Amino acid sequence: MNRLFNDEADFLQSLSFDDLKESYAKEKAELMIKVEADIADCSPQKARELRDEIRTDREHRKILNACVYPFATKMSSVRKLGYYFLRAAPLLEKEIPNLDFLVYKPGSTTPGLAIFGEAKGTISDPPSEIKQTTDRVSVVMENAEYCKTSYLGGQSSSFEFVLGVSSIDSNNVAKAVARRGVGLIVWHSERSANPQLTIHVPAEKEARESMMHSDDNLNRELGKKVPTSLEFKTFFLQSHKIAKLLVLIGIDKFSPDGTFTKGDLTNIVERELDYVDDPDTISRETETILTTAIKIGFVSPLGEDRYKIKSRYRNSASRETDLIDKWLEYRLGEIADNQRQDAVRKVREKYRRLRASRPDLAAFLK
Repeated sequence: MNRLFNDEADFLQSLSFDDLKESYAKEKAELMIKVEADIADCSPQKARELRDEIRTDREHRKILNACVYPFATKMSSVRKLGYYFLRAAPLLEKEIPNLDFLVYKPGSTTPGLAIFGEAKGTISDPPSEIKQTTDRVSVVMENAEYCKTSYLGGQSSSFEFVLGVSSIDSNNVAKAVARRGVGLIVWHSERSANPQLTIHVPAEKEARESMMHSDDNLNRELGKKVPTSLEFKTFFLQSHKIAKLLVLIGIDKFSPDGTFTKGDLTNIVERELDYVDDPDTISRETETILTTAIKIGFVSPLGEDRYKIKSRYRNSASRETDLIDKWLEYRLGEIADNQRQDAVRKVREKYRRLRASRPDLAAFLK
């Protein structure tokens, strides 16, 4: 709280006139009482919203994992066809709307096949989700040459687009895709202990022409159902901050003294982001995870590049709860501080205008 008002004396001095100073101090005090009451009233709802963000990201990540895992596993039947997981969030580096993943099969005598996909953890409004996906497809097509040059080695390639969903949503989503004729291919996976990735095969012949892959072998393998994983990666570049912080849960478990180094964390980040070939990105993500964990009080620096988890729990589930609680407390504090600062800025701006409307003493002495 003190840091909000560390320049309070200077601001009061700038008002010059005693009546302005007194009026400002009174109005600010009354305003801050109201702000604190608003913060107390709104905090429970904001906490629910933050938890919903974490839950939504977790469900999204499960479907994303289900979509990419078979293409990242050497023994998978779809890998044996020549397809592999190339990267998550293509075009993220351009800071424009992007799809969630890119799977690729290079061509030899024929063009390669690039499969761009969007994963949806939960779908309450299929038309809206489909529109968002097709809007992102348009962005990919606008950047087709960049994609070919940056990701596909400049090779001539055809593009196909997938919408990955939970199996419970697949029928409604596929029907909505068929009605709109937007040409998305629907993959889906169960949320179960032994999930399988499969392709939705439309009953209508016309829909099948636009909602199936050009590669019959790929259609056949996905139609058989391919074993997959919902927990393949703890986080992707585009994941929520909590997902990234979760890599810290067990980082100290194999250390004799329960500590770790930045190098240990870097190794974990490199494994999670094995599709990223930019060392600066790995370094940046590592640094962000570490500094955020220290800020929220989940990690304590010990000096000489040694760090320790600050949690009274050892098992993963309890540590995860502790981590989320600490992050929520920190975020709610940040949000509250922003509300206070906004209130102070507004009242100060009002009194700056009032002060500017009054002439200085020097004006009377001319």
